[in-house]
Amino acid sequence: MQAEWLETSDLERFRHELEGEALVRMFDFWLDGLSGEVPPQKIAIVPLSLGKLLKRTFLYEYVSQHENFFLQVAGEDILDAHNGHHRRGAALDDNIPPMTFAVTKRRWTFYVNKPAVMFIKREIGNTTYSRRIVVPVVDGSRSYILGATEYLGTERGPNPFHVDEPSNYAVALSLESIAKQL
Repeated sequence: MQAEWLETSDLERFRHELEGEALVRMFDFWLDGLSGEVPPQKIAIVPLSLGKLLKRTFLYEYVSQHENFFLQVAGEDILDAHNGHHRRGAALDDNIPPMTFAVTKRRWTFYVNKPAVMFIKREIGNTTYSRRIVVPVVDGSRSYILGATEYLGTERGPNPFHVDEPSNYAVALSLESIAKQL
């Protein structure tokens, strides 16, 4: 079985993986709020400072008692890519198809518990459909996943959330590794 993600300890390699200017900007914005190995506070995420990325972002709260994530906010492009199926307050497994839920939940639980950031590239065959960065944020004892996605156009084929086993490339970087390099 192929690993669900690679782990790196190299901050510059991770930054290079992001490829697009918008994702690098999101990562730098998040890094500015980092305090050692503690994720940035959710209150420090000022929506207007995300600019054009705002419509490409999502925020899920992790509720450990339910071992699930619940949608707080989803931008316009996120809603469009999922045909409007993302509902505020809904659990992750209600917002994405079962075929992608298990892997997504394992990854997101890893981000929250490690904590770590991750870059994900979703592909069908040799065609890249989207690139995404996902970062942890906190609010006191509450944990969240903040993500930004660049969709590369619907003309590239079917939505990979609705086909069998889309291939994914994912690389993670722990906050511990980041703190050692800043």
